[in-house]
Amino acid sequence: MQSTLRRAAFAAVALAASLLAVPQASAQTGAKAPAASADAYALDVDARLLNGSIPVDFGPRARSSQEYPPQAPAPAEASELKVGEVPAGGALVQSVGVMTSFAGANSQPLAAAASQTVDVRLLAQAGVPLIQADVLKAVSTTDCINPPSAAGTEIVNLRVSTFDPITNPEPNFDVLPQVFGPLGLRVIANEQFPTADGRGLVVNALHIYNTSGATVPLSLFTGDLIVSHAMSTVNCPNGAPSTGGNNPIFIEKNSDKAKAKPGDTVTYTATIENKAATPCLVNQVIDHLPQAFSFESTSGAFGTTATTVNRTGGGTDVILKPSNVTIPAGGSGTQTFVVKVRDDATEGTYFNNVEILCGNLGNFVKGLDAPVTVDFGDEEPPPPPDKPQCDDGEDNDGDGKIDFPADPGCSSKQDDNEVDEHPRTGGRDLAGLAILLMLGAYAVRRKAATI
Repeated sequence: MQSTLRRAAFAAVALAASLLAVPQASAQTGAKAPAASADAYALDVDARLLNGSIPVDFGPRARSSQEYPPQAPAPAEASELKVGEVPAGGALVQSVGVMTSFAGANSQPLAAAASQTVDVRLLAQAGVPLIQADVLKAVSTTDCINPPSAAGTEIVNLRVSTFDPITNPEPNFDVLPQVFGPLGLRVIANEQFPTADGRGLVVNALHIYNTSGATVPLSLFTGDLIVSHAMSTVNCPNGAPSTGGNNPIFIEKNSDKAKAKPGDTVTYTATIENKAATPCLVNQVIDHLPQAFSFESTSGAFGTTATTVNRTGGGTDVILKPSNVTIPAGGSGTQTFVVKVRDDATEGTYFNNVEILCGNLGNFVKGLDAPVTVDFGDEEPPPPPDKPQCDDGEDNDGDGKIDFPADPGCSSKQDDNEVDEHPRTGGRDLAGLAILLMLGAYAVRRKAATI
């Protein structure tokens, strides 16, 4: 049985790896530079039990992530085998069997992500899981030619209590709302959203969340639980269009600099707009920071307190988990992230990515945006060494003659004084005056001889 689970778990990795076997393209700079980002994890929980008094916050588990640039030598992989009972999972995650993930991004640009969780038992009631599944697999691939795809996503024998099992439901399938609605919960299988703006796709095999932001009498928890997540997104030099469509959440991201060098500070500004008819109950806002940058501070609608997590494939997640924060219907919230270019950053164009989890609407990712080109630039040339006046290229004495041998005041290039050694009289030197006197005397003698 274990070998069967293991083979099933790595099927997602093999599938996504085959998608990355493509030629590499040459890099460009600026907003049209190729870029790609992939992220996958098997399990993530951000919730509270018993009227919010007990936090249950763990994950992402078995996570893989990768970005281009820079070009990694190989895709990232992660796995947790024979997991059994999930520490800190409590009633929300009773146990899982095998968790695997894969993420790859290259300069094609192409991004591919896949995650799989096997033998899953969730929402235990008196030791009996309310939700079970044999396989929950999410796959997301994006390039600049084909539409983003969830091909390979698989859900096998998703069971709720004694109801009939569900296998491979349609995207965004609402699982038994008549059961979970009275509990204040929504269970979405095969959740799929294009990146909120940009070109990419977010896939969650299973997403369970509280729909009201408050604990109703029968509610099990507030917050959300994701099993098998995959996200891929690219920036296309060929101008391939955004796939954002009519998402309920739109995210705009800008940077205050187009170019920066190591040590420079860059400020990203993210504006998250809620186009839905209901408020977005904010569970998490995450800035996926490229590995060329280090986090300094954040402020705005979602608070000033953030935790940072290093991603396996490079870069940093800056995570905000505000309490009781909503984005009203038709409203927006703005957050700034101040970062610094790392001293060890390599030259290239880096893109930023923002993600938001709305407890009642879903999981939305911006897509690659806000490019900043890290450019070391030309170092300031050192000041030239001091040269003597007769070799410095300047007319230091204002006589219209420059340096040795043109200036008669210079005896050599090493002479540090262009001023003529003879004193000046009436604007003429003594040598010139002597010549005039000689000419005058000659003229007088000729006149006397004539007389």
